[in-house]
Amino acid sequence: MSAEFAMPQLWAIYLAVFVAPFIQEDAAVVGSASAASLHPDDAGGIFLVSLLGLIMSDGWKYWAGYFAQSWPPAARLANNPKIATLKEAVLSRLGLALLGARFIPGTRIPLYLACGVFRAPFGRFLPLIALTASLYLGLTYGLFAALGEIVGARLQHFLPFVMVGIVITVIAVTVITNFIKS
Repeated sequence: MSAEFAMPQLWAIYLAVFVAPFIQEDAAVVGSASAASLHPDDAGGIFLVSLLGLIMSDGWKYWAGYFAQSWPPAARLANNPKIATLKEAVLSRLGLALLGARFIPGTRIPLYLACGVFRAPFGRFLPLIALTASLYLGLTYGLFAALGEIVGARLQHFLPFVMVGIVITVIAVTVITNFIKS
């Protein structure tokens, strides 16, 4: 590819990995790791832009919960004595709760909203989100690098499609399982 096309393509990748967490975080992380594995010279930049997208996506969920307290039904729910135990557990073990939510499908959005509703200190929330997002991205990038070494350069280009298929399968199984349970 000529140099004149490389820069616009890189900006498109940066834009995609920044915006994608606002749509679906797990797919965004897989997409970011895929892009980095296909563009190893730009992997550091892709990682950083993806990390920034994850942090900002998670941050707006916190603030959505925070400002939801001004809505009377949300304020009543947050101050319900039955919720007090949950609030205390989340606030007293914020790091562990955020780490678990990062890796347990279906828990991230509710917990981040709850952190805002519960008024978790944003000065603690933000660095923990950055740390867990870095860990998640790092593990995913490492997995892609290891799998790329195993399957070889020729098959590495198909790896993103396989991983996206796996993510879609996991999401589908989770949704179907939750639907059957309810």
